[in-house]
Amino acid sequence: MCLEDLMMQARKTKYDVIGLTETRRHRPLHAVFETGEELFLGTCDSRGVGDVALTIFVAYAPTSSYEEEELEAFYMDLERLYREDHTFCKAIVGDFNAKIGPRRTAEVLHIGTHGIAWSEQGEGLSELNMTTHTIHGNSHFQKPSHLRWTWESPGGQFHNEIDHIIYNRRFCLTDVAVVPKFYTESDHRLLRARFCFSVRVESYEISETKPQDIHQLGPLRFPCDATKAESLQVAKRRLSSETLEMIRQRGNARATGNYQQTSELAKQCREAIKEDLKERRAAVMDEAAEAGKSIRKARRSFAN
Repeated sequence: MCLEDLMMQARKTKYDVIGLTETRRHRPLHAVFETGEELFLGTCDSRGVGDVALTIFVAYAPTSSYEEEELEAFYMDLERLYREDHTFCKAIVGDFNAKIGPRRTAEVLHIGTHGIAWSEQGEGLSELNMTTHTIHGNSHFQKPSHLRWTWESPGGQFHNEIDHIIYNRRFCLTDVAVVPKFYTESDHRLLRARFCFSVRVESYEISETKPQDIHQLGPLRFPCDATKAESLQVAKRRLSSETLEMIRQRGNARATGNYQQTSELAKQCREAIKEDLKERRAAVMDEAAEAGKSIRKARRSFAN
């Protein structure tokens, strides 16, 4: 999935932050799009600014094919990072490859009553909730089945709720649900949380946090949290109007449940995007050469 595809879909919905995982990018990047959106990947110095502090941890958990020791190490690292952060509001979001069912007893308040089913990996996620005194957002809001599942198997035969949103201030969290018309090449759907910050949060005094590596933590943009990465560049549109139209058709095919057409259009989109990026990359190199700029720097500045 390219950035233009992501941003094209993002403009169809209201959001402040989108968390990305598995970006597979090795160099830091701070890009500002023509529409005003900002993208942060890599190392940044994150400091709270203003009257509201919110730290978002974007996580990607090992699948069930990994050894149990690796899964335990993941949750230990995540808990450590969570405890080292001292902002008032903290959220953990991402793909946990785990299923959380409804609470089993009335005393287990960190889990809601609207979960679908439990899995073995879900026990580890529930334990993280207990040790960090956080709330599992998904299960606290009743939703119809088509607004619950976040992952779809090839062909659309199976659906699971394996992406989760966890929060430490229950009174701020007002809703958790998927955005059904947010279509990309991913087999996951966008899971969105809504927050309402009270006077208690707004009057909280902000403290500085240590610089941290957000290569896989990747928050995009939040108006109350200023972050500064190593480089800043304006990201221009790199996809042709024909490719953008093809992406729109892919979304329509997926919305109607035509998986064969969706698969065919997805393949065509990948080829078209690859060709557009190739042409744009060549244009960037030519512009750098004509301006007498470094070709190496121009190549590195071309974010894909």
